[in-house]
Amino acid sequence: MSKSAFIRVAALVIAISMCMTLLTGCTENEMSLIKALLETKPIYSYEAASSLEFSLNVVPNKKAPDSYSKDFMETLFRVLGAYLDGAKLDMSVKVGADKDYESIKEEIIITPTIFGGLMKDLSVGMWLDAKSGDVDDFNMYFKMPRVVSALSKETAGKDYLTMNLGSILEFAGDDVGADFSGIFDFKKLTENSAGLMKPVSDVIIKAASQMKPDEIYVRGVRKVVDEYGKMGRVYMLKISDSGFKKLLRSAINDIDKETAKELLFAVLDASIESIENFSTASDIYEEMLSEMEIVKVVLEDEFDQGYDDIVSGINEFLDTVKRVKILGPKGITVDIGVDYNGYITMWDGIVDFAIDVERIDQLMGGDYPPDISRVDFSIKFYQKMSKINQTVNIEMPEITKENSISFDDLMISLMEPNSYYNDDFINNSDFGDWNEAWDSVEGFSEF
Repeated sequence: MSKSAFIRVAALVIAISMCMTLLTGCTENEMSLIKALLETKPIYSYEAASSLEFSLNVVPNKKAPDSYSKDFMETLFRVLGAYLDGAKLDMSVKVGADKDYESIKEEIIITPTIFGGLMKDLSVGMWLDAKSGDVDDFNMYFKMPRVVSALSKETAGKDYLTMNLGSILEFAGDDVGADFSGIFDFKKLTENSAGLMKPVSDVIIKAASQMKPDEIYVRGVRKVVDEYGKMGRVYMLKISDSGFKKLLRSAINDIDKETAKELLFAVLDASIESIENFSTASDIYEEMLSEMEIVKVVLEDEFDQGYDDIVSGINEFLDTVKRVKILGPKGITVDIGVDYNGYITMWDGIVDFAIDVERIDQLMGGDYPPDISRVDFSIKFYQKMSKINQTVNIEMPEITKENSISFDDLMISLMEPNSYYNDDFINNSDFGDWNEAWDSVEGFSEF
């Protein structure tokens, strides 16, 4: 492997490791939080409600000369802001499994709000009903929004698309050439995940204890009582723009080389072992395993020089962007709830970006002022988990021939000579049926 290739691979792994230590520092509260985040006790059932809300504001650059390009960009971003600013994604999740992970049921309902709320009935549902390691008893049901089902004659009027993993693999025939039963062995997956994370977690905690970013990130901890009368804690995390850059610099310079090497190889070994568990399922896994083992040999031989090059390069980059705004005034502000058992049960916060496009363009040697001065973008997020490892009732949807179509039947119908998607349709259709389908969706015709 060439030196440049080695640096790219090592940089990727180190970047991942940096992200994993993002929420760490050196205070007692920060170390307590990172230990809670790395908790690996199994969760076999829970309910969760979560939401994401987006805001977007693109600030034109008044210094940019008037041009068609400038007018076009300003119009484009006004339209994007009108439709995407305030976009929201609500999601509810239910997961129910027995303690041995022999069977599992799952329900996910996603409801997006986009385009100023003009498009209606966009909710998507997904249900899983499966037995561990049995592809023939691995069933999924998808609730299609009307805007999707109306696009095809095959799915028009249908509410659900059903999928059976065993049937799909049989439909694919010999081309699959793989045994997927082990991949869907939930008990094996859970045990392997906990076992693989333990050494990685230990070395992350070791690395975090060495970091000294010279800023307090966990601004406080408050006690809370849950619905069962049990005492939990809420950590109040705050990372400013300058604090974020200090954190990255600390992750690069305060963690000693041996600990960084230990972390790199802990992540790499866990990845290799995870792939080894399923390498017999497909040739793809064997090829991945071979590539990662080669990478490990190269890293063992060239780590010292490569690491020094990367540390130097990242420090140079951090010096360059020191005065470039990345995070907005709210920065990264999160309340993180931990229950009495040590499970993370709540995330409530915002990531606020204020990207200085003009300054970045100057650093890159731009000859002319860019059309955009700054992009303000924020993501508000919330998740609350409950009923952890308790009984969770999940009702599968009522599937009939009238309200559903199977994946197999859909594929067969699309491959028939008179299919809606054959060459004659593509070449000769006047798209009348498509226009009728779109207009049938409530609210969409308002466009």
